[in-house]
This record gives sequence, C-alpha cells and structure tokens, in this order.
Amino acid sequence: MRNIKISLSLLLLMVVSQAWSAIYWVGNSASCSGSNVRASLSLALLSAALNSDSSDEIRLTNTVTYTGNSQGSYELTDWSPSAAGRLTLVGGYVDCGTTVTTRTFVGDTTDTVFTVNTSAQASSEVTFKNLNFGLSGAYGLIVEGGGEVILDNVWVDNNDFGVYVKDGGYLNLKANSRVQYNGSIASVPAGGGIRCSGTNSEVTLSGLIRRNRATSGGNLYISSGCFMELTNGAVIEGYGSSTKDANYGGGIYVSAGGELYASGGQQHVTISKSNADYGGAMYLSESGRATLINAHIEYNNANVAGAAIYANSSSTLSSPQLVMDKDSSCGLINTCSAISHNTHKSSLIYNRNSFVDISRTMIRYNLLSATDVSGTQKVIFYVNSLSGAVAKLRLDRVAVARNEITLMTVANGPSQVDITHLTMARNSYFDTGSGLLLDPLLFGNQGADIELQNSIINDSAGSHNVSGIITGDCNLVDDNWGLPAGSYDIGTAQFSNVSGNNADVRQIASSPGVDMCHEDDFAWSNNLDIELQAAPVNENTNPQGMPGQTGGLFDAGYDEVYDNIGPDEFLLSVQKQGSGAGSIVSTPLGIACGTDCSEVYYKGTLVTLFANGSTGSIFSHWLNCPSASGNQCLVNVQASQTITAVFEPDDLIFRNGFE
Repeated sequence: MRNIKISLSLLLLMVVSQAWSAIYWVGNSASCSGSNVRASLSLALLSAALNSDSSDEIRLTNTVTYTGNSQGSYELTDWSPSAAGRLTLVGGYVDCGTTVTTRTFVGDTTDTVFTVNTSAQASSEVTFKNLNFGLSGAYGLIVEGGGEVILDNVWVDNNDFGVYVKDGGYLNLKANSRVQYNGSIASVPAGGGIRCSGTNSEVTLSGLIRRNRATSGGNLYISSGCFMELTNGAVIEGYGSSTKDANYGGGIYVSAGGELYASGGQQHVTISKSNADYGGAMYLSESGRATLINAHIEYNNANVAGAAIYANSSSTLSSPQLVMDKDSSCGLINTCSAISHNTHKSSLIYNRNSFVDISRTMIRYNLLSATDVSGTQKVIFYVNSLSGAVAKLRLDRVAVARNEITLMTVANGPSQVDITHLTMARNSYFDTGSGLLLDPLLFGNQGADIELQNSIINDSAGSHNVSGIITGDCNLVDDNWGLPAGSYDIGTAQFSNVSGNNADVRQIASSPGVDMCHEDDFAWSNNLDIELQAAPVNENTNPQGMPGQTGGLFDAGYDEVYDNIGPDEFLLSVQKQGSGAGSIVSTPLGIACGTDCSEVYYKGTLVTLFANGSTGSIFSHWLNCPSASGNQCLVNVQASQTITAVFEPDDLIFRNGFE
C-alpha cells in the first residue's frame, strides 16, 4: 500500500516559492509531457500534497497501470484544505489531454484499494471520479474517522469486501455509482456491499448496490452509530430467488444503534430481488431502526420468515422500529410506498417483539413459495410476542390486495394490533385438498388485543379468535364470522378496478363504504388518504352513514372519494329573543351562547341544542327548529341556518304554558 501521509509541519518545511499547478496528469506517452505530468499516481499524490493549493485534481490516464500491491493500493491521509488540500482523483482518460471516455481500473491487490483517513487534521476530503476499484483481497474502499468521500461514476466491484465506513467517516455515493459483486456469505460476516459503523458515521446513497453477499446484510449492514440515507432513485438489488444473498437481511441489515432513512421522491427507493433465510429485503435487530418514505420493497424472498421485513427485538419498544409511508414529493397516486411481488413461505412481514408502523402503503401481488410447507399459515403480518415482551402493529390507510395468503394477520401472545382505514380485497389461496381458490381469514388471534376501525374487508372468511380480544367500529365486511357485534356493517365495497396487473382498490362514488364513518378513535392516525388528500369530504351522490354511522363523512378504507364533492360544512347559528335571559349549548360541543353562538358542522351531523333559562327566566319556545321537544332542538345539518330560542321572565308564564 502506498501511504501518502503529509503532516502539516513537514508540508510547511518543504513548500517552495514555485507552486505546482492544481491539476496533475498521470501518464507515460508522447502526449504526457510538461511540469504537471507524473509517471505514477504515488508521485502525483506527493506533488499535490506539497503544493500550496487548497484543492488538487489528479487525472489518471490509461497509459499507466494502477494494479498490484505497489500500484493498486493507496492510503490517503489528511487531505484537508488546511494541509495537503482537498483531493479529486479523476480517471477515464485514454491519454494526457484527452476527454473522459471510460473508467480507470485501480486494484488487483491483496490490500484495500483506497483508504481515506486522518492523522493530524480534522478531515480528509477526497472525491473519486470515473474509476473502478476491483479485485482486492481486502476492501475496495475504507473511509475512516474524519474521512469525507464522494464517489462520482465509480464502480466498486469484485473485491473480497466492498466498502467500509467507520468511526465517523462519511461517504456520498452518487446516482451514477455502484457497489456490486463483492463479498460472500461464508467469509464476510456483515455488509458485503457497504458496512457502516461507529459514532457519527454517515452514508448518503443515491446509486446502485447490487449482488453483494455476506452472512448478515448482503448489500448493506448498518450498525451502532451509523446513519444511512437512501435518496431519490437508490436501488438495493440482490441476485434474485435462485441465489441466497445472506442468512439474515438479504438486502439490508440494521443492527442495534444503527439507523436507516429512505427518502425517495418521484424516483422511489427500491429494495428488490434479495434472498435470505430471515428478512429477504431487510432485517431489523433490537434498537436498529428504519424509516422508509416512498420506497418499494419488491421481488424479494425469504426461505423461513419475513420475505419483505423481519423486525426483531428482545423487549417491548415504545417507538416504532419500522416506519413506512409516503409523502408529497412522490408524483404517483397510490403506489409511492409499496410492498409487492415478494415470495413468502410463511410471512411477508415478521414482527418479533417489535413495533411496526405502516401508513399509506400498497401491499399487493405477493406470492406463496413453490416450496411452500403445507399446513403452516401464510400471512402478510405475523405479530409474535415472546418472553414477556409486547409486539405492536399499526396500520393506517393501507391496502392489502391480490396476495396469496391464508390469513392477513396472525397475532400471538399479548400483542397489540391497531388498524384504521384498511382496504383488504381479492386475496386468496389455493387449497390443495379441495382444488379451489379460497378466501383468507382477516385475523388469527391467540391472546392479542386487536382493534379494527373504518375499514373495508372484502373477499374474506371472517376471523378466528382463539383467545384475546377483537374490538372495532364502522367496518364494511362481507363475512362477519369471528367479529364482535356492533363493529361492522355487512356489505361489499365497489372498486375502480380490482382485477388485472394494476389492481386499484379505491372505491367508486356509489360504493357503500363511501361517507360511512365518523373519525376513528386513534390519536396517532392521520386524516390524509393514500393520495394525500384531506379526509373527510362529502360525496354528494352518496348518503351519509347509510350504511355506517349516522352522519358519517369519512370513507371506510384507505382512500377518500373525491368524485362529486358536495358542500361539506355549514354554519349553524343560534340567537335569543324575548324579554327573559338564558343560554343555549350544543351536543356535539361547539355552541355555548352566551358567548359562542355559531359553529361550523359537517353535512349530516346530528346536533342537539339545549335551551336553559337563567335565574328569573324560563325557556318559552323555539323558532325555526326542525324537530323540537321541550327545551331540546334536534338538527340534522344539511344547510347553513339560524335557530332561535325564546326566553321570558318566569312571572309572565303560568305553569300550564298560557299567559
């Protein structure tokens, strides 16, 4: 390994009055002449370190080879503006003075190809462009504490180990760069593609990480102290179902203290084609956490459990280990956040004592493995509480459609499952005994506390409640077996297009689940639907709460229908007349007149007004009340209106009501 360490004191002693140019060429041809040409990369690095410029660029031509233990391995230390200067290494030049046409290969060594670190400086800032780090018996790249590296059109491939960012190092891998074909399950314990660990270590990744292998985290391994962000268009890709990428976490493994944040926009982040025993796409362990915004988890496979995600903790968690959702930066309507086309043997998402929180996500077209073990349950969510811990699952505006499953959710032990605005439709499984396609169960409950609100359950066979509690409110179901009375209405939702390769389970305007419900009871839920439209709105062609809750305006299921928006809100005002005094209050709360004599209510809201005379006065009668009963006035709000309560002194009114 060529070690280019230049201390600041040595640098000051060796700098002469004539400073070399900030651009150096490495080459050996007739075109490579002049004071800024060096015969090797090592000599160019030395010259760049000793000049007085705060930044240097070295251009590598293909007239020189950069391979072997002497020319294929380099340690870059203290390349900071205050010392050797920021460094940019640019490959891809055929000869000196030409333009970039390819990538230049560096490596074929028993050592790490490039190590970027610090010794006497706070940082070592290096940008690599148009290069290929490969065929190393160690790592393609190591970024250590203080190292700050940008990979721009760089491939790191076919090394025994890929990239290691540790102890405060920083790596920015741009969209045109990739890390591929590194590692092996037998010899690499963690992170065949990129491994990141240590306090303040950070990776920003927009490029392609594919077909790397390790025992844990075939492509990515994120451990304590590391924050990794997958940005717009990043792709994490495995070998596919025929080759295992890892034992745990074929695509990604996040261990205790690590944090993953995926922030896809119009080009979502993709985790695909990865294969593991546990956690095909991703494995989360203990305090390791992942937040996935606008991400697709697709075409992954698990040989045992968790084809998409395996979330594992040894104790009860107070905050989610996994969050999955969409935001407004994604231009797609209902597929910004998706779990699709994965192949599962027992479970798509396995939750062992974990806390999983999924919102505004499509879960569809997930398949059973051809090597499926008959007699075992095949589920979307397996929620398993063990050793006294409590596993938790939250679903908010999620669609589960056209999957091969026998149940949607199995919940064991003291697990807690809270679901609102779920749409479940057209899922099925093939029963080998009867030779028929059968509908799956909604729940298989063995000791859990399950609550289901404002949801649509089509094409199901009900629920199997062995033990535990199932509660709910305002659900449209086509099979009520196992569900408690009062938690549902029987009916079949009508969807835009539930068949084909682009199943759309958003309701049409005439569906019975439209304008069905009041707001759910969950403090954590969000009144933005799968399209990030505000809910509720009034579908003008569909009556409120028929079926459902009287005056309901929220649509059941994951979407709010915006086809024929009618007036949603009206002003209800009250006033007082007569020579007496009194007050008017309302249920629901909003009017307290006295001081607050008007309130805006959703169309269809049933409001009861109560008129009470003050001391020395008595309520007499209502004016403009549609349904009066003594001092009460019942109003079904359908338009803005004013209702009057008349009060008189109590000495003017006889007990029989006549003056």
